[in-house]
Amino acid sequence: MNATLATIIGIAALASASPAQRILFSENFDNGLPATWTNFVLDTPLDPWSAGVSPVNGSPDVFHDWFCDRGGLNRRNVLMSPRIDLSGLWRADFSCKQYQMNPLLRSQNLVQVSTDAGNTFTTLYDETGLWSGAGNIQFSLDAYAGLPDVRIAFLYEGAIANEWRIDDVRVTTPQPQLDIQGLNAGATATFDFREGVPGGLVVFAFSITGGGPLPTPFGPVGLTPPIETLAIRGVDSTGSATATIALPAAALGIALWAQAGELRADGSVQLSNHLSGTIQ
Repeated sequence: MNATLATIIGIAALASASPAQRILFSENFDNGLPATWTNFVLDTPLDPWSAGVSPVNGSPDVFHDWFCDRGGLNRRNVLMSPRIDLSGLWRADFSCKQYQMNPLLRSQNLVQVSTDAGNTFTTLYDETGLWSGAGNIQFSLDAYAGLPDVRIAFLYEGAIANEWRIDDVRVTTPQPQLDIQGLNAGATATFDFREGVPGGLVVFAFSITGGGPLPTPFGPVGLTPPIETLAIRGVDSTGSATATIALPAAALGIALWAQAGELRADGSVQLSNHLSGTIQ
């Protein structure tokens, strides 16, 4: 392994501050219920999830009503997000705002995840609180990080039941972002690091032998040794850093895997996403 990368891995045991969160997916429902979201009606074909207005602050949201005006038939409906791409990550988190009314009449308020476009779901959160009013839902999506198709779903079940409102859906990661431009033989490729902490240092690393993973105390390095590194770069005031590499003409068709490691001013280390591409 390159000595510079080994040095950064050796710092991993140091305590780290809570990292900032990079937004991977966000929906405020400010323009109503988007066409990219899917309503599944699993029981009585009445009253699916609908666009609404928050009773807390008057902002747009989505809700499932409590049905006193439409009878006591059971409703079991799922509202599912579009595809969320978590490729190249090993950390991800979910959060949203919720509002509860008539919790004693609740049958089910579940937050679920699907990795097969809505064919099957796994429950990650089950609301059982007996309070009314505004609240928050948060949980880890680390178990689904690295997958290219993750969908968040809200399952409501009830007859004459509670009201459940959802707003400000977010999927985030503490990992900064790495992209590569100009992966062309005989040209100069640019490693583009973003969403870092100003004042940190970044090592850009790559491999042409595979994507690991190489376990480390602060997360998997998505590279297979031997690992090469570029010159260390400082993170500027916008949280960005870049490095370049000249690709020889003979590199045509070679696969390349890349990742960045950020050494922050507080002594913590944060890995970016890992990615791969073929030199054209």
